[in-house]
Amino acid sequence: MKVGVIGLGLIGGSIAKAWRKQGYTVFGYDTDVRSLGLAIEDGVVEDVRDWTHWLDLVDEVVVATPLATVPGWITALSARPRRRPGIMVEVGSVKGPLMASLYALKAPWSFLSLHPMAGKESRGYASSQAELFGGYACAVIDAHVPTDEDVMQRWMQVLGTRPVVVTADTHDTMVAQVSHLPYLIAAALLYSVGDPSAPSLQLAGSGFRDTTRVGASDPELWQEILVANRRPIQQALNQYSRLLEEFLDALEKGESLPGKDIIAQVRQAILRQ
Repeated sequence: MKVGVIGLGLIGGSIAKAWRKQGYTVFGYDTDVRSLGLAIEDGVVEDVRDWTHWLDLVDEVVVATPLATVPGWITALSARPRRRPGIMVEVGSVKGPLMASLYALKAPWSFLSLHPMAGKESRGYASSQAELFGGYACAVIDAHVPTDEDVMQRWMQVLGTRPVVVTADTHDTMVAQVSHLPYLIAAALLYSVGDPSAPSLQLAGSGFRDTTRVGASDPELWQEILVANRRPIQQALNQYSRLLEEFLDALEKGESLPGKDIIAQVRQAILRQ
């Protein structure tokens, strides 16, 4: 079993390390020569040559590049002559814009669309780690095409994740609520302080630090995600805005905040997963 990884940033690098840790042969490629060099120095990837030299050697190839480039990579990889079956795996954080290129794949390629729900505010190969995804959910996209159950389960075992099978549209709605909206809220909280030297930051405790962690993520990466999934995000943000209005109204009237009973229940449901 050999795996190739295109894109050795935080996610791709962590995937490569996870497979290598399990004893699999891993090939890799990145346009950033430094990231590729670090992966070779670490003994994570096998080959220093261009991806065209090892594509026909691998059983599965993972596309872990920036979201906007994923369709182009899928097209380029599938255009290369191949003598035996292979699986194209993509791990993009928004699925709607990617499905057309996946459905366009022809034999001997099949595909698997995943989204491991873990990350860091820092990016790049230097921040990657084999255990990044351990204990978290991984969205497995139900694309209404045959998916080898053994292949999917092997991925869950290697990454240490639990599968959540959803359609592409459902995935994009769900991550708008639990991933993309939290980024916007965290960014707004940081922005509301208004100044890196603000005196209030001297009293910023664990609550503020934990709540704003994701807001420090790469803004260019997030801009790409926000544009790609803007409709579901707009819906989630509108709902959140309405809740804030209800909170403001309750404060003005000196009443209890709405939803106080369900808030703790939702938090407990997260912790039980």
